[in-house]
Amino acid sequence: MSLTSSNIDAPHVTVLAHNTTTAARSMPLRCLASGQPTTYTYISWEQRWPGHPSVVRTYAGSENLTLVGLTYEHSGYYTCMVSNGVQFSRNPDAGVGSTSIEVKGIRLIFHNLHIYPYTVYGMYYKVVK
Repeated sequence: MSLTSSNIDAPHVTVLAHNTTTAARSMPLRCLASGQPTTYTYISWEQRWPGHPSVVRTYAGSENLTLVGLTYEHSGYYTCMVSNGVQFSRNPDAGVGSTSIEVKGIRLIFHNLHIYPYTVYGMYYKVVK
């Protein structure tokens, strides 16, 4: 099949992930793209925290991203950017897919040589006694 302007389409991107705990050693994320042509360039991954507009971390572009050494700081929004060479689309989200993940864990805060345990749920803290 030859490509014409009527059958080309910028990528629609879906990111697959799941919530996890710091007990897990790693967490895979997958960037699935669909569009015509089907030759994709995975540009990059970005991590943002809720309520913060700036990028926290940038990762090299690939279909799969594996987070290792998990901490609650890995929680946030992950965005995968993909191109297939189609420059224009009626969909403003073409070539971009995002998901939100939450890594649950325990963080210890030291203050005046006392240990205060907090259970961390995403970006919110709750005192555990």
